[in-house]
Amino acid sequence: MKTKLERLIKSQIEIKIIFIAVAVLFLWFLAAPIILLLLKSFQSTGGDFWVHYVDVFTENGFWTSVGNSFKSAGLSAVITTVLAFFWPTRCTTPTFRSP
Repeated sequence: MKTKLERLIKSQIEIKIIFIAVAVLFLWFLAAPIILLLLKSFQSTGGDFWVHYVDVFTENGFWTSVGNSFKSAGLSAVITTVLAFFWPTRCTTPTFRSP
């Protein structure tokens, strides 16, 4: 009985170590570069930190592209919802043929 308990505790420790290792790799390879890019985006030579964001948000095509992105996402959501509703119903409903 004691050996089963020891194995259970040991396996849980191994799982925790693996989880911590994966979390550290995630932070190192994904979160750290994103944070560095965000910090760099606020730097400018003129001293104003919002200059780059003002340039992007005031461009002509920016809001058009945002609107097109929402239209595309909305249309794909509608198509997916319709397919997800009707296709399984069609696949699971038996069809009987009259002789």
